Amino acid sequence: MVRSPAGGGPVLGGGQLLRHPAHRLRNAAALDAEAVLESALERQAQILFFQGLSTFAGVAVAALLSAKVLWLVLEVKGDDLPFRKVLAVVAHVTMLTAVVRQSMLALTVTLMRDPARLDLHNPLATNLAFYLRPADPTVFRLLAAADLLTLAKICLVALGLSAVSDRLSFRAALLVVLVPWGAYVGLSLALPALF
Repeated sequence: MVRSPAGGGPVLGGGQLLRHPAHRLRNAAALDAEAVLESALERQAQILFFQGLSTFAGVAVAALLSAKVLWLVLEVKGDDLPFRKVLAVVAHVTMLTAVVRQSMLALTVTLMRDPARLDLHNPLATNLAFYLRPADPTVFRLLAAADLLTLAKICLVALGLSAVSDRLSFRAALLVVLVPWGAYVGLSLALPALF
């Protein structure tokens, strides 16, 4: 160590000068990571609240858009079914299937020995893509689209639409639901960057 020429405090030599700031940066980074973790733990309730709220809002927006598309298909078909009834059917079925899907996911994560192995793109064993694991992304998306919960949702929406409509049979309602779903799956296969 060298003394400053003015008689002040010590001045570090060349090698010490280079090591000293790096040591401070490592300590600062460790403190910052600890501070971030501590802050996240303090705000855990707020984080969980907003995650739940955003999940609920996402499901509500998806139900609203799905109901609007189905209502438009029914209008083009010539059925005068009020949007309110279509929205009621779609919202109830969507919330039911969301609760079932999220419960299955929570149970899966709880029972897994190593949750880090969870495939976030296809976490539930409700479609063929989960079992076959195709290498081609188009085949993967096609097999993942034929999900048991999605097919149950399609059938329940068709059943609900046929129940609230006087002129719509179950087969016609199933066709009304399958056409937009098929268009959605086709678009997601053709333009994967959008989905």
